[in-house]
Parts: sequence; C-alpha cells; structure tokens
Amino acid sequence: MNAPLRNVAYTGRSRGRPRVCIIGGACTEGDAISASIAADCRTLLASGEFDPFLLTGKCEVDLPHAEVRGLKGLIHHPRFVDADIRLFHYGFYTELADACVIGGDRIKRIVRYHNITPPHFVDPSQRANLERGHRQIAAIAGVDEVWPISPFNGRSLAAMGFAVDLAKTLPMPFAPLTGRIDPRAKAGPIIIAFVGRIVPAKGVHVLLDAFDLLMARGYDDVELEIVGSTYIRGYASAIRERIERSGRKNARFLGKLSARQLARAYERASILAMPSFHEGFCVPVTEALQAGAIPVVSDTTALPETLNGLGRLAAVGDAASLADRLAEVIDDLRALRRDPQRTQLRLERGSLTPDAYQEAVSRYLDTFSPARLGAELIDRLRVMVGGSTGGFGAAR
Repeated sequence: MNAPLRNVAYTGRSRGRPRVCIIGGACTEGDAISASIAADCRTLLASGEFDPFLLTGKCEVDLPHAEVRGLKGLIHHPRFVDADIRLFHYGFYTELADACVIGGDRIKRIVRYHNITPPHFVDPSQRANLERGHRQIAAIAGVDEVWPISPFNGRSLAAMGFAVDLAKTLPMPFAPLTGRIDPRAKAGPIIIAFVGRIVPAKGVHVLLDAFDLLMARGYDDVELEIVGSTYIRGYASAIRERIERSGRKNARFLGKLSARQLARAYERASILAMPSFHEGFCVPVTEALQAGAIPVVSDTTALPETLNGLGRLAAVGDAASLADRLAEVIDDLRALRRDPQRTQLRLERGSLTPDAYQEAVSRYLDTFSPARLGAELIDRLRVMVGGSTGGFGAAR
C-alpha cells in the first residue's frame, strides 16, 4: 500500500470472498495486541481469499479500517453487519467486545484471547478498568471458537470454567526487529535490558533491587538499560528518579524508543531481564532471543513456556533470586568471551554449547514464523466458512 488507509468507505459486499470483520479496541504502534491484529489483517489481505476489514476505536496502522464510536457505532457499521466471520482480539476492556454476544447461524464468531492482567498486579488508578475487563470475559462464552494466544491463556480461561480446547492455541506471528545475532558476536560491556511497559506489573522495581545487589557483589562493569513506554507516569517517574539518584553511570532510563532505536537496544543487550508478575505471552522474550540476548524472566504465568528453556527463571518478585540468575548468565557470557569453544551456557533446559544454543533458538523461533502461522490462520478460516462449528461453550 502506498498511502495510509484511514476510515475506508464501505463499497458493498465483495463477490466470492468471505468477509472477515476484525475487531479490537485499538490498533496502535508498539503494542503486542495491536501487532497481532495487524498481522492477521495483513495475512488475509495477502492471501487474496478473504476480504478483511478492521473495526476499532483507534487505528494508527496502515490497514483498511474504520474507527467506530462504542458498541453502537460498531454494530451498525455495514462491515460488521455483512461479515461472514467476526474475528475479535481481546486482551483489555473495550465496549466493542460486548458485540461477541451478537451472532447468527451464518456469522461465525472467533475470539483471539490475549489474557488480562489481574487487577491486584497494577497501579490502583488502573484497577477499575481491569476489573471491568475480567467481568467482560463472560461475553465470549457463546462464540463459535476461542483461539488463545498461548497455552497459559487457554488454561486461564479453563480455570474460570470455560471448556477450552488448548489445541486451538494460535500464537501471534513473530516480526523480528533485528537479524539473527549470535551471543558470541556481542562486544563491549555486558548490558542488561528491560523492554516493556514501565508499570508495576512488569516488576521494574524488582530489577532495580536486583541490580543494586549485583553492584554490591562487584559486578559494577555491567550496565542496565530500561526501555519502554511510560504508561503509568508516576511509576515510570519514580523508576527514572531512582536511577538518577543512584548516580550510577552504568544505569540508564531510555523510555520509549522508535522501532529503529529499539532494534539497536536489542543489538547492544547481552541479557533481557523480564521480572514481570503476569504475562499472557511476552513478545520481548522472542525479540531478545532473535537478537542474541539471553532472557532471565520470572517463573510465573506464560513466561516459562514463552522462554522454552532458552534462558533462566527467577522466583517472581524476588530480587535476590533475580540477581543470582543474572550473575550466573553474566559469568557464562564472560566465560564465553574468553573461550567460546569450550564454554557452555547454563539454561533451564540444561547446559548447551553456543552452537547448540543457536540451533535451538532458531528452531524455536521458526514456530512463530508469519508464513507458518498465517497459513494456519487461513486454514482455520477456510474451515469456518466451509461448514458449521460447535459453540465454544461456557462453564463445564
């Protein structure tokens, strides 16, 4: 596409191609759910088999779409009314998700479930909206199918009483920010990077505590970079001020970066630290693996399965445990630089040579390839328009 597609006018039904109405609360730059929405839309556009159109409250991405105001604006839009398939992306409260309950024999409804952070993990100013989001999950009970983004998300729904088919898990495609980088190619100081929204649920304060412990243990040649959007300004300001008050030259608060700047941050980093209290998937883990940064993450929610044993796990919320795992990876990386032929990396799946690690990372990241997951999406939608399916079902 040469020009941005903004609020495209509806010109009537396309002939011969099933109409897919993709619905999400927002589609913005730098957001994981938005990236998944955009990937689905672009896959369907490229296939030529389907006629996709995005209906959302806000769109910053170059896609055929219309911005709608609330539930009323959605359900009266011609692309919603005339859809053969309504494909919802759900991971936060949006009035648009209430349209999940509106269906019929002809129209198939699918939810791509991204999970919602439990309210007790977030800043009090955000809890009311998250509580609304958790209550709204009930709206998806009657849809034809739910496709969790990760097995953890499927298990979360099952714990709420939904009859979930984990075989329907469909991850979001992985769009690399960098080329494949070998950890052995990293030079300069060992940099620990945090990448993500700078909010309490991501545990950035735990990382700063762990970094203090590393400094006290003599790892003062290691550097720290905090990268991400300042979503909760008070919390982000406190993190920034704490770094500035420390007076350390080896800790930097970088805030939100452009895609190019973020790629460079990954290229510099030797370690990704993700001390989150809750994750439904965690895209930075795959981005870090691609860029040759070894992830050290919390042992909770979706993080262990996203890591796939290719890094280290630290006890959630435990700065000492995080410092221990970071120190072990730092020691391995130092040994790797001294003797790359004889060093092995200590990982959750066991010790691996650098060559074996690179091979394992490549195999794993291939499972998130846009081509493979795009083909799976198209195959599933073919089935949906080719015959009826059973309802997703509510409580057992």
